[in-house]
Amino acid sequence: MQEDTRDVGVKASAAAIGALAGTAVAGPVGGIVSAAVTPILEPLMMKVFEEFSSDSRESATGVLVEAAEHAGTGPTEFAEQVRRGEMQRLVGGAAFAAGARTRNKDKIRGLGRALADGILAEDTAKLDETHLILRAMDDLEAPHIAVLNYLANFWPPTLAAGGTVVREPAPLNAADHAERAWRGRPRWTVQQVIAAREGFADAVPSLLGTLQRHGLASAEQDLKKMLDDYDKATKKAQSATSRSSQTPKFDTTKLEDRWAATGFAHRVLAYLLAEGVAVSPADAQ
Repeated sequence: MQEDTRDVGVKASAAAIGALAGTAVAGPVGGIVSAAVTPILEPLMMKVFEEFSSDSRESATGVLVEAAEHAGTGPTEFAEQVRRGEMQRLVGGAAFAAGARTRNKDKIRGLGRALADGILAEDTAKLDETHLILRAMDDLEAPHIAVLNYLANFWPPTLAAGGTVVREPAPLNAADHAERAWRGRPRWTVQQVIAAREGFADAVPSLLGTLQRHGLASAEQDLKKMLDDYDKATKKAQSATSRSSQTPKFDTTKLEDRWAATGFAHRVLAYLLAEGVAVSPADAQ
């Protein structure tokens, strides 16, 4: 941030806080309080800005250090690798900017590891993919990562009719991962995600929307199951001897969105999770 811009921001922030303090006291006394508080706040706000800038530089540097360590080289040597081409500089800039905007250590490590793999690759397509990975990571914080970890690495909980958890989320084992082609991917409803992490209840739609926007999660509806169940119910009704048998109705509850992690999500999580190991999102916080 340029000095003049920072100074304006400091003064404006201090003045605004001072004004808010004044609103707590009615009449002329409120104005006096505001005028008295603002000069006191200016040096405090200046210190906040300086520390914020320092924290951001430290986080961006952390990305470089992690990348160099992952690449098996020193930070100076790796920085030269980042500077060697236009695309490398673009990818490096995306990683360092994302690092400056977070204080999440796992995310900083993941940004560095992804950057190293992209910079060391000679394939332009790999650099393009790295750019997408870094852009996705930039938007992810701890709640997004926790939800994505559930979608990718856990079978959803079993819920009773009232939403009570009957069976907790279960991690996929080695066989599940190896046999996913025919076992199918874990698919979670919004209610199952909320049941797993109640603290995210109001934010779950937004969290899933962010994951979907970056191609990390997809929503699908089990139309085939609904039609199969309807066909079975129809045949059962037709074979019934009772005149009271009613024509079955479509069970539209089976059309509820079910969320699943994409293949791209697994590549991103491999960088974000410590040593690439899935841990319970509830335990990771």
